Amino acid sequence: MAKEKVDRAQERINQEHAQHKGDWLTAEVCEYDKKEADAINEYDSQDVRRHRELRIELQEKYGLTEVEAINILNGNNVSDYLLKYRRILNREKIIEKKLGSKTISEQKHDYAVTATKMRMQMLPEIFESIKETRAMERAAGVNKPSVSNKDALSLYSRINGRNKKLVNYMLKKRNADGTRTFKFDEILSTIQQSESKLHKQKFASPKTYKAADGKAYYANLLETQIQEHGKLQRTKKS
Repeated sequence: MAKEKVDRAQERINQEHAQHKGDWLTAEVCEYDKKEADAINEYDSQDVRRHRELRIELQEKYGLTEVEAINILNGNNVSDYLLKYRRILNREKIIEKKLGSKTISEQKHDYAVTATKMRMQMLPEIFESIKETRAMERAAGVNKPSVSNKDALSLYSRINGRNKKLVNYMLKKRNADGTRTFKFDEILSTIQQSESKLHKQKFASPKTYKAADGKAYYANLLETQIQEHGKLQRTKKS
């Protein structure tokens, strides 16, 4: 039950992030607009119009609701709103740092829709896998690496409860010399081919196919990889 609440809260933040338009609210903006509103004479028609303009500006420029804008101008619940939008903003930072602002702008909706806590935890390792795969290919004389940071979404969006252990293993498994056992494109290809195979099985036997069949398939695939390459080394706690 607790996990479901966390997932629902994360999904809500993801949706709010995808729907957000404009700049991000700051304490300085709130303080400035509050001073502007305090200087308004509520009995002067021109000042009343100015108050309305301030409210609309907050809504349009910072993506606030009407109630939020009114409360900020009145100095109410400001810290709550700052915390809310800071939390939504931080949801994007790990992705934007790697992809760049232009790419994240194009892919933000996809990340927001598909994001889960489980996938977000794997995201740093996904980017590191891409980085090291590109380095390995360059060292081997490949002029144009086969993967880029834009490919992160292809794997990211495919991670689910059935394959997460396999993906985690393939991302983290390393050889004795410290190099990665699996290149990023090998991991992505494995998951894509597995998805295709399971889809065909489900289509061929829709009445007998069960979700547990997919889970068992990935469990067997993981066991095969462990038998061939060994278990993950435990990270020593400092």
